[in-house]
Amino acid sequence: LLTVDNIPVNLDLEVHGELNCFVDSVEIQPSIVGISNSVWTSTNGYTSTELSVYVNEPGIYYLMAEGIDNGCISKDSIEVVQDLNIPDLFTEDQSFSCGQNSLLLQATSNTPNVIYSWSGPSGFASSVPSPLVSEDGEYLVTVTGLNGCSNFGTINVSQDNSLPEISVSYSNDLDCVNIQTIITGSTTTPNVTFIWKGPNNIFDDPVITIDMPGDYTFIVTGQNGCSDSSTLNVPFTGAYPECQAIGDTLFCGEV
Repeated sequence: LLTVDNIPVNLDLEVHGELNCFVDSVEIQPSIVGISNSVWTSTNGYTSTELSVYVNEPGIYYLMAEGIDNGCISKDSIEVVQDLNIPDLFTEDQSFSCGQNSLLLQATSNTPNVIYSWSGPSGFASSVPSPLVSEDGEYLVTVTGLNGCSNFGTINVSQDNSLPEISVSYSNDLDCVNIQTIITGSTTTPNVTFIWKGPNNIFDDPVITIDMPGDYTFIVTGQNGCSDSSTLNVPFTGAYPECQAIGDTLFCGEV
């Protein structure tokens, strides 16, 4: 009985890893033995007659080999992929506000599992995503993805001690006829908070009507935490009539 062996062997190709910013070559090989006269070709022009090969370009790789036992030709292919995607990185300059001695640097990435590396003034170094710093200057951040690819950014940290601009005024003096006056506080600095402090009262409106003379202080605080103030003196300019008591009778304006 004659048995004919004309079945090509299954090459069952394997690729070990992927090309990326860490790995510049990968090995491709068949997972079986017992073949010879191997020839590799690829879509990128690569050729080799080695059985196991190292390649450094992505693409489809084809192997044609001859079975040692039966001489049958086997063919197989496998894809080598490459990941050179750069992780995204978002930074923005920051500043110390009034009375602030330290701040957290803010750098973010939507790429998962990135590694952070920071450097900065006076030998500063850190590997946490948002390090705490207490010195102004330029900070360099590097994020590295699992594929070994990196992105870079800088954050300039400055001191913001600028004071808000203030202007105060009042409409008229207080006297026997004008028993009230309007005092107005204003600023061209955006996004501020303000209060008036006066005799026996605190007001949170920039324009108020008052009927008591004295010192009124307008206090403005900016977004950076810095405050400035201006004091307005509202006088009473009226003259009270002179009065004299004779017996049980009070005479005013007739002395």
